[in-house]
Amino acid sequence: MAFLGLADAAAAVGGDGSRWLEQARALGDFFAAHLPSDGNPGKWWTPAGVRVDDTGTNGAYIVWLLAELHARTRDGRYLSALRPAADVFAASAIRGDLSGDTLDALCIDKEAGHAVLRALLAAWRETGDPTHLEGAVAAARFTETWVFGWDVPFDPRTPLGRRAFSTTGGTSVSVAHHHLDPYGVAIALDYLRLQRATGDGHWGRVAAWMIAYCAQLVSSARDDLGRDARFHGWQPEQVNHTDWAYWSGRASPRGSFYSDIAWVPALTLGALLDLRREFPEAVDFTVERPALPGSGDPKAFGVFGRWVGRWNRWA
Repeated sequence: MAFLGLADAAAAVGGDGSRWLEQARALGDFFAAHLPSDGNPGKWWTPAGVRVDDTGTNGAYIVWLLAELHARTRDGRYLSALRPAADVFAASAIRGDLSGDTLDALCIDKEAGHAVLRALLAAWRETGDPTHLEGAVAAARFTETWVFGWDVPFDPRTPLGRRAFSTTGGTSVSVAHHHLDPYGVAIALDYLRLQRATGDGHWGRVAAWMIAYCAQLVSSARDDLGRDARFHGWQPEQVNHTDWAYWSGRASPRGSFYSDIAWVPALTLGALLDLRREFPEAVDFTVERPALPGSGDPKAFGVFGRWVGRWNRWA
């Protein structure tokens, strides 16, 4: 999907995105040619086209890719592969069997539900199969079980308590990782698409919660979140709403936040831009240029920097 995004970005500025489209088509051609008879794209293949691992939901991203390639090219090979692959994940969603999507947790997790939700909405757009929409609704319901619809109280002396942080719209990660993250803003796009497809306003209401949650804890001149100006724009991955901690309960107790990892601002900003393109009435924001490191600034990372980056207890 990144290749298709690059192709679109190049075309939007009058450039030639054909090489990116061809990369995406090469991947789609691979799966169209080698998809097993059970329709499951799986998550691990040999270069020769042999599937060696069919577990989890990573194959849902291939369903999404096949749907987008069919939408752009109308090549029937993509639709022929799309139908059985989408059937696999629709059945998984309907029976509630969704797990193994996150990078570092082979267990039941919310991202499994989101991967299948997005894939099945894209598939339904191309196939018109009501089972694919039924599966999308089931995946959305599964995903919603990870969304907080209430505010957890925090000690006013903690970083979250001092900021009157609202957990409504936050998403828990998995049965292995008990913290909140801003991933829901990406899910919000698909909830709005689901509202449009079904007419059920519930999905729009939950999407609004997740968008509002994402607007919190973005480092800026107004609140640097304990960092200097070169870190403006960073957003913590993990919000500790319980006494559980990924690394250390001492370093990151309940009411704290930590982990400045690149996927977070990349995902949240990307999701907001996607929302503004497709549902401009749902978001209102501006993009500000942060202060960039100068030649005289100390190195931001290294072993010491990585440890300091996790220490936001007093931010």
